Amino acid sequence: MKKLVLSICVLLGVTATQAQKLGVIGGVNFAKLNVTDEHFKNLTGGYGGVVVEQSLGKKFALQSGLIYASKGGADKHDGHMDKFQFMTLQIPVLAAYKIPVGKNTVTIGAGPVLDIHTSGKLKSDDASENTTFNFGSGAGEFKRTDLGIGAVAGLEFKNGVFIQARGTFGLTDLDNVANGSVRSNVFGINGGYYFLRGKK
Repeated sequence: MKKLVLSICVLLGVTATQAQKLGVIGGVNFAKLNVTDEHFKNLTGGYGGVVVEQSLGKKFALQSGLIYASKGGADKHDGHMDKFQFMTLQIPVLAAYKIPVGKNTVTIGAGPVLDIHTSGKLKSDDASENTTFNFGSGAGEFKRTDLGIGAVAGLEFKNGVFIQARGTFGLTDLDNVANGSVRSNVFGINGGYYFLRGKK
């Protein structure tokens, strides 16, 4: 796990040196788990990290980054609430289309998103149910990685400030049980700032 994270950080560091834009991002997540035969509620969390952008012409760009985020869901049963929370390192790779609007730019994009779970826990109103999650391929464990499809729409101002709405729709069954599935969906609203902006 440590070697994987280090390799990703090195790769993104190299990418950042070649990128035309480098910035920071932060926002709020509204996450939900889609679980077989269960009706989970949204779980609110946060996220933040670094983002990079490489121009692919006047109207197209490739956006990526390394974002530390929370996701999960909440389940109410037997008179109390259980909160399933995963902390992840998220790596989006989004193809973006840029639409000039005056001196600002509207951006829409989509592409694959890889989540690497760094930790997870169940926090319940009933303290006897609190536990931490294990990751692996065995029964009772969750998968370490989660591959999804991401989408983004936002507005970037000429000074480098941007606001966005983001969604990630999980494709991976996080559970290792054959007769059920657990998938993660996340919607987020964020702001950010490109503090390095090279010429196109």
